[in-house]
Amino acid sequence: MTNKEILEKYYHFLNTDFNFNIEIIENSSFMLHANFLSDSVGLIFIYEFRELSPWIQISKLDGNKLEIRPGWYKIKELYKNADFILHSFSLQDILSYKRMDNYNSYFHCANTIEDIIIISSELLKKYAIEFIQGDEESYFNINKWLKKQAIESH
Repeated sequence: MTNKEILEKYYHFLNTDFNFNIEIIENSSFMLHANFLSDSVGLIFIYEFRELSPWIQISKLDGNKLEIRPGWYKIKELYKNADFILHSFSLQDILSYKRMDNYNSYFHCANTIEDIIIISSELLKKYAIEFIQGDEESYFNINKWLKKQAIESH
């Protein structure tokens, strides 16, 4: 199976259980990238083959626009505005919010790209379902938590 087919196989639950469609899926010599969209939520999967783990972002959609989560220093700056609300969170943010192990630690046993994709899909199913569903309270609470982290960090 190709990397694209493997991703489609293990991320198929997004379509069958949550009505996501694949907006884009690209496989190159150095990375695998896909965007999945439902009516209200978008998920970005990026795996650069030289990295230990994939970047997975879950976002509340602003219309049909999939917002890219800014980097940590930009988030810290944005949260200085009391009215700022972040709508995009990485799977790593979600695991930290839920006080789980370090995100990268889940991938140390992975030997293949298929292993990486399986582990990431299982983490989504286990820890991020309410974000995939677009649960407003979950987005509100993680935003409040991340804002506190940003303000308290130096």
